Amino acid sequence: MRGTRDEFKKRIDKRYEDVFDRVANSDILSDGVTPGQQNDIISDVHRRFVTEMSWTMVLYKNLIKAKDMVAVVGTTFSTWFSSLRNRPYAGAEHRDVAEAVRGNLDSQEQLLAQRYEGGAGSPDQQTPQLSQDEIDERRRNLEETQRREPHVDEPLTVKSAALLKVAIGLKAYRQASQPGADQDRIKERYDSALRVLDERIQDSGLDPSKVDRRMHGIIATEAKKYPELDAIYNRKKVGLPPGDPLRARWPKSAAEHSAELSESIYRDLADSRNAADFEKRLTQHIYGAGTADYPGFVELIKDPDARARAGRSREATAAMKADGVNPNDAYPQAVIAAMEAYTNRHPVKAERLHEVLPEGFTARATGAMKDVLWLIREGRSEQDAEVVSTVEPQDSATAPEPALEEPPGPISPDEAVNQKEPQGEAQEPLPQESGGSSDGNSNKPQDLIRHMQELAGKSEGVAPQAQKRGQKEDADLTPGA
Repeated sequence: MRGTRDEFKKRIDKRYEDVFDRVANSDILSDGVTPGQQNDIISDVHRRFVTEMSWTMVLYKNLIKAKDMVAVVGTTFSTWFSSLRNRPYAGAEHRDVAEAVRGNLDSQEQLLAQRYEGGAGSPDQQTPQLSQDEIDERRRNLEETQRREPHVDEPLTVKSAALLKVAIGLKAYRQASQPGADQDRIKERYDSALRVLDERIQDSGLDPSKVDRRMHGIIATEAKKYPELDAIYNRKKVGLPPGDPLRARWPKSAAEHSAELSESIYRDLADSRNAADFEKRLTQHIYGAGTADYPGFVELIKDPDARARAGRSREATAAMKADGVNPNDAYPQAVIAAMEAYTNRHPVKAERLHEVLPEGFTARATGAMKDVLWLIREGRSEQDAEVVSTVEPQDSATAPEPALEEPPGPISPDEAVNQKEPQGEAQEPLPQESGGSSDGNSNKPQDLIRHMQELAGKSEGVAPQAQKRGQKEDADLTPGA
């Protein structure tokens, strides 16, 4: 029975994909399309969605229990099974599904009552998923659906309207991202489609703010199939006030992405409390570049501040990829630009850094950059990426010596922040300015910037610091040297 329910859920999920496919293949944003035509397209996509959802439920009506069907489909969409239009195919089971919907709503109401009467209750007490208004609204929807004439289309629901909004936004973004696309014209047609859909939402008696809130859930679920959705809608950054509509953002150029990211990194560096905090933040941002190809690396970071910075890096690189920008080029340059901004805007503080930063800072920061650039330039395989992404932080003093013929990839950000500089290790001298210090471990920001620029500009692979731990690094920085 469990396998049948899972199979049913897969079919229902496919119905959601069909909405995205139909919107993507429609003319809703085509040149010359009118609002009336856009309205017809929305009607057609929604009508087919309702029909196919209903038919999927009909196919499984004798294979899974009614309450399981409601649990998978949800109370709103389950009501379509009981419509007069669907009644000839649903048979007697339409009563079972209608009763399961009512039972689900009754249970939600009981949970609400328990919460108000007895406070939080026991730790294992279920939390109501619906408000009283939502419960009442879904009860009305069920009764209206059962009375609606077969020739009358089902109105939009909060969830189906949110699904259409997300799908139209995805199409607009993809269309605007095409080479040579007229973004202004596409935006006009996108705005027109949203106005048409908003009118339909109003005509259906829906609360627009509830539709926008439901979009968050749709984006979170569908982002597994359409990874650019998180980046398009900036889902993890929205924080919108009630009533503000969610809109798909427009594609950005490589220069815009780099400038935006470098400013964000600069602000974080400018907020550093002391030299040690500055080093920690910069190193973590450098490692953030690695999240472009190894997003699973983020969850393995134990330090909460480092994990938060890596998470923001992952969002930034996801947005770059969605816009067709190579983060492996743009991200290191953004880090360098942030350092340059810091030295330009805070010259006195920057000049003092080389006096107060911990010993070996420049070597560690450039070593981190080499680790990341080695990963980028080496072009690791999918299997190797999994190995790298599951690296656990380990003490450099007790870490086993890695095999030189198979570089293990980068050390973790936790280890990069916490490791001590190995005693007696020969450090690669930094390039010197004319008349500058001959100290190879100069902590001057200008030296660090120049060295990072040289590393980022190299076209060949760069040996990871983790591979060379305890050994002298060759000046040519090539793997296996």
